[in-house]
Amino acid sequence: MGLLFLLLLIAACKPTEQQAPVQQPPVEAPAPTTAPAPCFDYTRNGVVEQHCAVCGNNVCEPFETCTASSCTPEGCTRDCGQLYCEKDCAQEDLPILKPGTLPEITASIRTCNTAADCMRVKADCCGCTMGGQAATFTKKYVPDWEKTLDVKCEGVACIAVMSNHWSCFADIKCIKNKCTLVRSEMGSG
Repeated sequence: MGLLFLLLLIAACKPTEQQAPVQQPPVEAPAPTTAPAPCFDYTRNGVVEQHCAVCGNNVCEPFETCTASSCTPEGCTRDCGQLYCEKDCAQEDLPILKPGTLPEITASIRTCNTAADCMRVKADCCGCTMGGQAATFTKKYVPDWEKTLDVKCEGVACIAVMSNHWSCFADIKCIKNKCTLVRSEMGSG
């Protein structure tokens, strides 16, 4: 009996074969929750519009271009707005027009080397010959701008009167590589 007990004790102390660890299925990380796109308010001709965009996704979303935070018929602020994403927007396109707002003149549409690169255009539906205002663009964008205005201004009635707005009499200059209207000493208002 002592021998049997000794054999059982030896068998109990004998190392057992190592079993391979049980492979657990990989734990899937929870799907990343996408943070909401940052949103900021832009003021266009007295109307506050909220726009949202994601910088760094290689998509040029509206208002990721150098878009001023605030615009009135007299002009726009000089900032690029809170959503500016230069790397997402390699080229600026003509502005997207929304009902009830005037078109906005963006930076690339005004790029120039000399004043000869620039041309006076209607800044609104009516232009100077119909009681409106003028702007200046790089010549190559003028045909596209005119098409944009044709769409935007369909059905808009203008009065047949020459405008006395200063932009209609302004000098066209190329200042810091931007087509710019400068108040003429002879201009009104």
